[in-house]
Amino acid sequence: MTWNPQGLLIKPNPAVWWMSTFAGPAFPIVVTPGHVRFFITGRDDTNISRIGPVDVDFTGAAPRIMAFGEPVVDIGPLGCFDHDGAAYPWITEVDGKLWLYYVGWLKGHSVAMHHGIGLAVSDGWDKPFEKKSRAPILPLTDAEPFGTGSCCVTYDGPGRWRMYYTAFRDWRMEDGKPKHYYCIRETTSTDGLSWDTNTKAAIDHRDAREYALGKPCLTRENGRYVMYFVARGERYRIWRATYERGRWIRDDAPVDIARADWDSDMQAYPMLFSHKGQDILLYNGNGYGRSGLGWALRADAQSERHAA
Repeated sequence: MTWNPQGLLIKPNPAVWWMSTFAGPAFPIVVTPGHVRFFITGRDDTNISRIGPVDVDFTGAAPRIMAFGEPVVDIGPLGCFDHDGAAYPWITEVDGKLWLYYVGWLKGHSVAMHHGIGLAVSDGWDKPFEKKSRAPILPLTDAEPFGTGSCCVTYDGPGRWRMYYTAFRDWRMEDGKPKHYYCIRETTSTDGLSWDTNTKAAIDHRDAREYALGKPCLTRENGRYVMYFVARGERYRIWRATYERGRWIRDDAPVDIARADWDSDMQAYPMLFSHKGQDILLYNGNGYGRSGLGWALRADAQSERHAA
């Protein structure tokens, strides 16, 4: 399965204070055909991340940025889990409301940072978001004591919520510095806010060279559940796995996207959506989004693909 790269879609903009140095992971909402609002992770000139809206016009020969808004998810109070950044949005639409799950992070001392998953809810794409808790919605447990990261969430009807999320499994001292190890796990909820702490493994490391798996994006292709995610060994690459007979099976090779200067060292943080009959893959390149948010179009025909 291959994708045709289209280059950078949204770049950091020095004139936009909250994304002056970084245009990272994003979640798209199709407002009308041709008008897409991207809730995107930006960073200011002090490296603090926030989530804000960027409206893009797709009606012409090439996408055109229409407007930048102010952040919809800002940092939390001093000492809270999201005081030093809010990033990696995932939006689940339920009964007209937008449930925006995000990663909050706090600078560490013995380790570089601490992460947790937060939630903010809005009455619509153009309405303000309200955080539902000052604490992470996934608590620390004895089985998962190090924190959680990027996630995707599905709603399958009343009382049936499912989350795939990044779980920090270990910190290890290597070459005199702490190094993080994390994988993708699964949990469920009856209300989207309180989540079962009896979690289970979804996707683990492929081999000893991998140490970081994250940014799951669940979708369906030809009637099967498929997950796109990022894995890091020597470099970040985007991978795909298919759910078969009760377990996730990874493809034999990473997703095939030809590289350019802006993503020569890194392809990460996938997000898929369909718009005007085309499947679009969003992803970030070098510097975790310092070069910007790129996009690619599916090269092969796909008869059935939609958000899970």
